[in-house]
Amino acid sequence: MNQRWAASTARKLGLAGSLDFTITRVGQTLHIPCAKGDHHVDVKISPGLHPEGVAKAMLAKGWTIGRTMTCPNCQRPKRDKSMHTKPTTSTIPAEPAVAASPSESAKRAHRMVFMALEDYYDEGAKRYKPGYTDAKIAETTGAAVAYVVKIRSEYFGGLAEPTEVADLKAQLAIARADIAATGDALVKRLETIDARLSRICTAQGWPA
Repeated sequence: MNQRWAASTARKLGLAGSLDFTITRVGQTLHIPCAKGDHHVDVKISPGLHPEGVAKAMLAKGWTIGRTMTCPNCQRPKRDKSMHTKPTTSTIPAEPAVAASPSESAKRAHRMVFMALEDYYDEGAKRYKPGYTDAKIAETTGAAVAYVVKIRSEYFGGLAEPTEVADLKAQLAIARADIAATGDALVKRLETIDARLSRICTAQGWPA
């Protein structure tokens, strides 16, 4: 493993700085910063694993990658400590609502959306690869389209105008120009024929 590999892996994971790692006899250990928990987590990977493979492996383990790296433990909701505080008056306060943990199917859909976006969304061009859209990703992963849009917007980027659309607009402009030019030519042709007809009819005394 070299620094070039580490830099490429850091970019794939969405890390702004360099990637800290340790080489072992059986592979490598990545020291990944968890932004939510403000700590580092050791992630063991196989030797020579491609940067995309690292990203997919971390997603499969429950990590959230991108601008806010979050380890699986820090994604679990913490229980409110106020629930265990003895009330100071005779009136017992109502227990605060605790957010339900995502189901296993929801977690899997979340990971699948990340992996699909890694495969089919071009971050440099800000567009999907041919044949893929937010709706297509939602269909293949089982997630809602709105959820795919949210994840793509927050962790990957927006959608630029596809080259196909730009090409079609250019072709449409050319076609409109051709129609306008043809129309002008037809008008001039009609005017010429009408002028000749008028001259002949006038010379012979015929109604035009």
